[in-house]
Amino acid sequence: MSIEDIIKERNITEVVHFTTQQGLTGILHQQKVQARAFLGDDKALEYILKINTQKNFDPEWKKYVNLSIMRINLSLFGPSQYWHPDAKWRILAFDPAILSHPDVQFVTTNNAYRWHLDRGTGPESLSKLFAPEVKGVRGTITKRTESMPSNWTTDIQAEVLYPTAVSTAFLQRIIVQSQEDAESVAAKLAALSHPKVPIVIMPEAFR
Repeated sequence: MSIEDIIKERNITEVVHFTTQQGLTGILHQQKVQARAFLGDDKALEYILKINTQKNFDPEWKKYVNLSIMRINLSLFGPSQYWHPDAKWRILAFDPAILSHPDVQFVTTNNAYRWHLDRGTGPESLSKLFAPEVKGVRGTITKRTESMPSNWTTDIQAEVLYPTAVSTAFLQRIIVQSQEDAESVAAKLAALSHPKVPIVIMPEAFR
């Protein structure tokens, strides 16, 4: 079975990444989501750079962009909101075709849980994200339930690590929490002359 087969069989429709409005400004300006290792190199981001979390818990993988399948990692989103209490948050939803790109890594749980995860490339590693049981932090076990959608990873903290940068050419939609947020994003798209992207109001995606 190929990665494309898994995407189709499990009805995976998007790969997501959350960011702040300031982060979105940099992304739209560059037309790519850059890995953390490269953000400080761009002088254009000097006054708008804001990292989601203050500490990087998996520094050896900082040349990869952290993504999730279908739903954001709420266990990480919570601390990110704590670090940036006044931030406005956006979710970028990418075409799942990016899962088949070279050197994309699939991680069964949070990539920082190095002693308990399973990480690798290719369809076999992608399939492991949907295993009946997945080991997570401190060896805890997360089990799939019958009510869980087939396109949800077993562990909500499962990660997709994309090398270097994800082009916004693959961006399918931007998800926001309110009409005000939608208008702000639309204005940013226009101001930065970025190709139009659908903007969807979906507050439940952040909860």
